[in-house]
Amino acid sequence: MGPHQYQLPYTPELNPVEGQWKIIRKCVGNKLFENVEKMQAAITKMLENGECKIVKMYDYLT
Repeated sequence: MGPHQYQLPYTPELNPVEGQWKIIRKCVGNKLFENVEKMQAAITKMLENGECKIVKMYDYLT
């Protein structure tokens, strides 16, 4: 970064992905998974069953 550039502090409220991760963390809770694949499968299952609802990120990108 040049001397005249300013970098904003961390602002999760401006990043829509942070809100989605917050929802997913609530759904997954404080669980221990044997590996990443099992965690991914559990999250996918929750999303498919409607237990955990997130908005489509496509809306944020257009």
